[in-house]
Amino acid sequence: MPRLCITMPSLVERLKGAYPLFTNGKFPEALEAFQGIVCAATLIVVETRQQVGELKELLTICSEYMTAIRLELARRTTQTSDPKRSIELAAYFTHQNLQPTHKMLALKSAMGVAFKLKLLTAAGGFARRLLEENPRPEIATQARKVVQLSEQTPGNAFEFDYNEKNPFLVCNADLTPIYRGSVKIVRCKLCRAAYLPSYKGKKCDNCGLGEIVEGDLAGLNEQAVLARGALD
Repeated sequence: MPRLCITMPSLVERLKGAYPLFTNGKFPEALEAFQGIVCAATLIVVETRQQVGELKELLTICSEYMTAIRLELARRTTQTSDPKRSIELAAYFTHQNLQPTHKMLALKSAMGVAFKLKLLTAAGGFARRLLEENPRPEIATQARKVVQLSEQTPGNAFEFDYNEKNPFLVCNADLTPIYRGSVKIVRCKLCRAAYLPSYKGKKCDNCGLGEIVEGDLAGLNEQAVLARGALD
């Protein structure tokens, strides 16, 4: 076997280094870091099904974080010009599969955005979800106050495209929700980011590398990766 400069342990270390960038709100740098991990993962050689599973998990984590970061960066560009779009993006951000501390950051942000826009019912929903994550005492106190206000004066100042009770994935091109059962989802062949069917055949906006495909072609193919490892 050739000596490789990219190994699973090295990618895991890079992942650990990307998390603090996200925590500290350095989203452009964090996005670059996660995309770099996905890019490097294409050059790795694996020999066992366990390693394939670990590589799949790594790519899934990076994909979730890249989508989350892109949602937040898009929200920041619309927060003054388009309040409706701003709260939608903030809401979708809270449904990405992130580390608990990062999930709390997303919920706290969405709660604050909704409250400022007088979307008290929505703010109360984010606050309740935030309390379920067992946040720090000062954040929990703030969330309880929002819940109390939302119960005293329920209602939203305007309607926006978000249904908390209907499971969805985010289309990584439009950054809009694809609600369960609405259409057949297509995905990036590499990072498995979700897309609406109209984007089939195009390059993934999330990782910038994979082709958007459908069916069994989407995602890391275990046999192909094992075969590549054997040949290498």
